[in-house]
Amino acid sequence: MMNIKKMLDNLAINGDLDGYNDLSYLLYYNYDKYGLTRFIGFTKYLLYPDVEIPNELKTSYDKAIKLNNGLGWDFKMISANIKPWEKLYNDKNINGFFNKVNQLTSEE
Repeated sequence: MMNIKKMLDNLAINGDLDGYNDLSYLLYYNYDKYGLTRFIGFTKYLLYPDVEIPNELKTSYDKAIKLNNGLGWDFKMISANIKPWEKLYNDKNINGFFNKVNQLTSEE
């Protein structure tokens, strides 16, 4: 159990939203005596932090947010690196296209 919680911590530190959501589902998903699920996914909790969830789950989610320390959450490990976009923007062959788009959007 400690290894799984350590894995959750590492996923939170790295901002792996998909991985954290999936692993927390495996760890915390359960049924109450009426067969109703009480699990709220981490993605939903990030969008609606006031949603009512069990205390153990809330504690885990709040810890994940604190561990992430504002670095952000990648969904499906999509990189937020903008260097490829900057390279594309500075490409001399298509630079005119971006200048026209920028001019059109600034006129609106």
